[in-house]
Amino acid sequence: MELKKVIDASPIFFQERQSGVVEELYDAIYSQETYNRRDLFNIIQRVNNVDVSKLPEETQHKFQSLCGRVHSLNVNHMVDTIYEEAIALSSGEYSSPEELAHRTQTLKEIMADVWSNNSLSVDNSNFLRMASVKLAELSGQTPFSKIDDMVHHSQVNFVKDEKMLPESEVIGAVVTPDWDAAELSIEILQIAQLLHQGHPEGIIKFRQLPQGVQQDLGPVDHSAEYIREMVTMGMQMVRKDGYSPSQKEIELMFAEAPPVA
Repeated sequence: MELKKVIDASPIFFQERQSGVVEELYDAIYSQETYNRRDLFNIIQRVNNVDVSKLPEETQHKFQSLCGRVHSLNVNHMVDTIYEEAIALSSGEYSSPEELAHRTQTLKEIMADVWSNNSLSVDNSNFLRMASVKLAELSGQTPFSKIDDMVHHSQVNFVKDEKMLPESEVIGAVVTPDWDAAELSIEILQIAQLLHQGHPEGIIKFRQLPQGVQQDLGPVDHSAEYIREMVTMGMQMVRKDGYSPSQKEIELMFAEAPPVA
């Protein structure tokens, strides 16, 4: 009697289930512009559970697009929370100098990470620049010490899952965040904005930059090309994602940001 060969179809069924999950998440994530943190976290968890290696090629491309979209929404949440925390601190919402120092140091660490490791939109770049101005205003009120064992304050409740991020083509190599480098990077953008506005403070602040930065940029002037070079340097100093903004993007960036005092 000839034995019938049994074919294990479970891999095919698993692949179909995985593809179905991707299709469902893809349709859901593109159906609305904003998500609350809880819903976004749940979506990220489901994305992380997808076995990319088991997806058919056409679904892998959709999965990459899905990851890029989720990543963008996640960055938006982080930037919004950074800005809200900076506003809260600048408004005096803390109970002691120690709490202020702790929360400010924590915020600096997170800002440096977001600024260094993401390709930011014009809006997000501006919100981080405005948050950095608020922190600069606070820096004269209390000495800040390095906090090695950071605990995020309740107001800094970020949704961040590094396992999901490498799946996105939007992100380049992750670099070690450095607040000093990030602060200098943002400061260069603020000086570029002053020069763009024709503000006399722009040249004064430019001459306070490190000598190496001044030498790399050359003699300061108010030309559009010089300002574009400054903006590109400021962004590439820590992000290193190859982004070079167009003149139109720079005009938009400075038009949407409030004047630098």
